[in-house]
Amino acid sequence: MRLLFRDRRGRRPARHVADVEIVFDAAEPALDGLKVVGLSLWRSVLGGFAVTLPARKIRRSDGPARYYDLLRSANGSVDRVTHLKGQIIAAYQDRFERNRAGDFEARRKTDEQGKTCNETGSRLTS
Repeated sequence: MRLLFRDRRGRRPARHVADVEIVFDAAEPALDGLKVVGLSLWRSVLGGFAVTLPARKIRRSDGPARYYDLLRSANGSVDRVTHLKGQIIAAYQDRFERNRAGDFEARRKTDEQGKTCNETGSRLTS
């Protein structure tokens, strides 16, 4: 599986760094050719990074809205999700550092709305 970081310059909130997609390959035959979208990488107020996952907003008439992450571990533990978020941050930092060193090639692509974005990939290991 690999990660794609999509930088939509000019069309993002102030601390938004990139949209993230998880693309499955032949290593996961049942999921080969599929991708998970809706993940985002954000710059933290404290200077680090944070990852948000696709979530559903549930609003009850008698209380505040609640959000439920759509990507969860099968056994209910937060460790796997925390590990995945850490891998996403590490992959982005690795790509960013290699970009600063001059040996990183970013491809220009056109997204679904016809706007130009930078897309960079990184292999994700467990």
